[in-house]
Amino acid sequence: MRILFLALDCPWPANNGLRLRTASVLRALAEGGHDIAFLGFSAESAVVPAQLRALCPGARLLPSSAASLSGGWRRGLRAAFAGAPYSAARFASADARAHILAALETDRFDAVMADTVYAAINLPRMLPVPLFINAHNIEFLILRRFAARMVLHDPRAMAAAWEWRRLRAWEQAMWRRADLIVTCSEPDRVRVARAAPAALTAVVPNAMAVEPLFRAEERAQTVLYCGGMDWYPNRDAVLFFSRRILPGIRRRVPGVRLLVAGRRGPARFERQLASIAGLERHCDVPDMRPLVAGACVSVVPLRIGSGTRLKIIEAAALGKPIVATPLGAEGLEFRHQFDILISDRPEDFAENVAILLLCPGLRAALGRAARATFERCYTQAAAARALQRAVEQAMNSCPGRPRAYVA
Repeated sequence: MRILFLALDCPWPANNGLRLRTASVLRALAEGGHDIAFLGFSAESAVVPAQLRALCPGARLLPSSAASLSGGWRRGLRAAFAGAPYSAARFASADARAHILAALETDRFDAVMADTVYAAINLPRMLPVPLFINAHNIEFLILRRFAARMVLHDPRAMAAAWEWRRLRAWEQAMWRRADLIVTCSEPDRVRVARAAPAALTAVVPNAMAVEPLFRAEERAQTVLYCGGMDWYPNRDAVLFFSRRILPGIRRRVPGVRLLVAGRRGPARFERQLASIAGLERHCDVPDMRPLVAGACVSVVPLRIGSGTRLKIIEAAALGKPIVATPLGAEGLEFRHQFDILISDRPEDFAENVAILLLCPGLRAALGRAARATFERCYTQAAAARALQRAVEQAMNSCPGRPRAYVA
């Protein structure tokens, strides 16, 4: 099959969750023998990385001008009565539309895959081939959870409450116009299937390659949170952990240190982190494995998000014990007290982390169980098998006629 693959970002360097899943799906398509014509955006460089070129020889990257969601509330309010919600409209690109139309007119494709529902914003109203959507998240759910965490009369909360409802309508309309939607987890698949019962839905898990365990000397009494601080849910998680959970750990383990690793956030937020005692900041980390392997415990205290957390899969792949909130572990096959510890209340979260810091044997056992679950459920081979089954089923069931799409 020849597939036109539309992405919002260049998947390499694969240093965040979106890029890791995109790279995984591209590998899975290539391993299935499909020919991929990649068209994506890049804010960094128009040069196609060697890893992408190896999978998609004719890959093209366009300059990205999309505004950030967290920094665009004023623009969002101005666009409140526009056709598409701001969350989606910020990815609209006349250049991308022209490239897509030219590709569809001059080449023969068997399907188009939109990498996230937002990537479908630039499609023409009619497509001559089936549309597949790689749903990294349920996008409106992230905004709804963000709005629920904000102070009631905060302008951002009011904007988010308005926006998530508009985004839900737009996102679900896109789902209903797709032939295949692949999600990260079964809970997300069920949500999509309820809103778009005519579309084929399937779970293609977030995944990583199986490698021998990365060995690093463990730093005593260290707790690690990984995530780009340019993403609000990660900032919320770190501040929640620092203010509500870390003091409880410190009462039991006075020497505990919190390591926060990932891309820089806004200057004001970075100043907040610098003022927290016992916090060690690591920015622009080229390889996260030494930090993950060297920490005693990986924590995922997320309160906002959707999809599944690759930071949990990465920690499990390295055999590390993990403590997460229910939302942090949402949609994953990990089970409380078997291969992960799940805590909703801050005091319970603190107690679970402290117990692991004080019990090396328990840390090792939980880490081994997490690695076993990773090998069973979240390998690249498992993702490739799931995607190939879904694509074959979709192509067998598609009547091959033009479809109408949201403009």
